[in-house]
Amino acid sequence: MGFFDDLAKNAALWGAVQASKDENGKPDPYKATGIAFGMGNRSFSDIARLGAILGSEGAFDKNTEDDYSIASGYDAADNSWKNFCEDGDEYDVDPEDYDSEEEYEEALTEAKYSWQDECEDGIEYGIDPEDYDSEEKYEEALTEAKYSCEDEGENGAEYGIDSDDSDLAEEYVESEENTGITLNFSVSCPALDKLNEIKREDYPNVRRYQATYTLANEFHVYSDEEREKKEKERCRFIVEDADRVLAANYFSYKYGFLYAQAVKDYFKLPCSLPEEEETREMEFAEIMVKIARYDIPLSLEIWSWCLQQFLPYAEYDDYAGNDLSVEVIDRYYSFPDGYIAKLVHYMDGNLEFYRNFMAAGSAMSNGISRLIVGAIREGKVVMAEALFRKELDKAAGQWKEINRLTGCMITDCKSYEECESMKWFRDRLLPIVKAVDIGMVQDEIPEWEKEIAEYINRVEDNDKYEAWKEKTKAVRKQRREEGLQRQDRQKQTHVDDKTIYTYCGVLLPFTNRAFSYRTEDDTIQIGDGVIVPVGADSEEMEGKVVSVGKYARAGVPYPVEKTKFILKKI
Repeated sequence: MGFFDDLAKNAALWGAVQASKDENGKPDPYKATGIAFGMGNRSFSDIARLGAILGSEGAFDKNTEDDYSIASGYDAADNSWKNFCEDGDEYDVDPEDYDSEEEYEEALTEAKYSWQDECEDGIEYGIDPEDYDSEEKYEEALTEAKYSCEDEGENGAEYGIDSDDSDLAEEYVESEENTGITLNFSVSCPALDKLNEIKREDYPNVRRYQATYTLANEFHVYSDEEREKKEKERCRFIVEDADRVLAANYFSYKYGFLYAQAVKDYFKLPCSLPEEEETREMEFAEIMVKIARYDIPLSLEIWSWCLQQFLPYAEYDDYAGNDLSVEVIDRYYSFPDGYIAKLVHYMDGNLEFYRNFMAAGSAMSNGISRLIVGAIREGKVVMAEALFRKELDKAAGQWKEINRLTGCMITDCKSYEECESMKWFRDRLLPIVKAVDIGMVQDEIPEWEKEIAEYINRVEDNDKYEAWKEKTKAVRKQRREEGLQRQDRQKQTHVDDKTIYTYCGVLLPFTNRAFSYRTEDDTIQIGDGVIVPVGADSEEMEGKVVSVGKYARAGVPYPVEKTKFILKKI
C-alpha cells in the first residue's frame, strides 16, 4: 500500500466515525462500521484502526442517559426481549434462565469471551482481544498485525523513514503523518443520507416513524438472520398496512399490540386507561379487569372486539394469542363476583367470540378449570366438555399438565353447596382422562375417584342434615304459631270470663313454698288444715292454708285450667 493510500484510508475511517455521530456528538459504532464497509474497508487491520478511532472519540463510553439505542433491543423489564435476543445455544446459555436482558447478555458475553483470559497477549502489537467476537478472529488479527507493518508500509526512504524501523504498522503511519503533508477528504454515504431524510414530523405516530427508519437503516447489525427477518416483517406490517388495518396502526415492532390505546380510541369508557405511543403500558388482562369492575357487559364486548381486530395478525406478536385469552382467564380472581357466569352466557350467545377464544392461545391456563366448572353450573355442558378437551390437547401428553388440570377441576367443583357439578365431572370428563394411556396419569385415578366419592358423600350427608334442620325448623314454627293462637284465645277468654275465683296458698310438709289450690268452700280460712292432691298421681296429703284470696281470671296466681281443688277441710 502506498503512502498516500495509507493516509487516505486513515482519513476515510476517521470520516466514517465523524459521519456516524449523533446529535450529542457521540459516534455510533454500528453506523461507522457500515460506512467503512461500504467504502471497502473490511480487512482486520481496517477494523482495528476503526476501533481505535472510535475509542478515542468516546464511542464506547457508557452513557446512562440513553433511553433508546437502535442496537439495544428490548427493555429489560419486558420479557419479549427473550424472543429477539442473540441465540446463546452455541455457548450453552438460555435466556429463560435470566430475569433481564442485561443479566442474559452479561452471561452470554462471559461465555463468548472467556477465551480472552487465556489467549496470547497482543498489547505489543496494538491488538486487544476484547475487540473481537471469537478467538479465531483475534488470532488472525494478531498474526496480521505482527507482519502488516512491512507489508503495508510504503518505502519512506525519501522522507528519511524506513518501515523496517517500526514494530507496528500504526507507528509507521504516524511517521508518515509527521512528514508535514495535510490532505482533505470528503466522504459521501447515500445510505446515511437516506436515514437523515426520515423525519419524525412526517409520520402520524412514533410507531410508523421507527418502523420506516428501521427498514431503511443499513447499518443495524443483527445477531442472526432469523431475528432480522422477523423484525423487518413487523416493520413492513406497520409501514404497508397501518392505513387499512387497525391492528397494524396500533402495533409497535418492539412491544407488540398496544391494546389500551386502541380501546381508548374506539370505546367510551367508564374509567381511565394510559396513553400508549410506543410502549405497552398496560397488559390486556389488566384492561379487562379494570373495565369489568365498572361494567362487565362492556368488558366482554371490548374483549370480543379485540379478538376480532388483533387475533388475525397474531403472527406479528408472539404473545398476542395468549394475551387475548389465557392471560385473561388466569386473572379470574381479580374480576368482580359473577363475572365467570356472565362470561359463560356471553360465550353461549356469541358464537364468533367463542370460536375466537377457542382458537387463541397455545399455553395451558391456570384458571381454565374455573371457567369449565362455571359452564357446568350454568348448564352449558357442551361448552364445558369442549373447553376441557381443548385444554387436554394443549397438554400434548405432558402428564404433569394433565394431572394439574384434573386436580384443579376436582378442587373447583367443591362448593359444599351442591354435588351435581362433581357428579357430572365424574361421569363425563373423568372418563376422558382415564383414557389417557400414561402411567403417571393412571396412577392418580384411584385417588381422584376416592376424593370425588368422599366429597359427594359428605355433601349428601350434609343435605340430609340440612333437610332435618328444615323439618325441625318448620315444626318449631308451627308450634310457635299454635302457642300464639292459644294465647290469643286465652286473652279473649279472660276478657269474657266474669267469674271470681278463690285461691288458697297451701303449705305442704316437704317444702317451705306454698302451692296454689282452688276452692269453692267459703268457710276455709288461714290456719285451717286441708287435704289436697299432690303430684302427677294426685296423692292425697295434709297441708296448712297460709293464704286465701279472690281473683278475676286475668289475675289468678296460676292458670285456672291447671289449678287443682282442695279435697276437704279437716
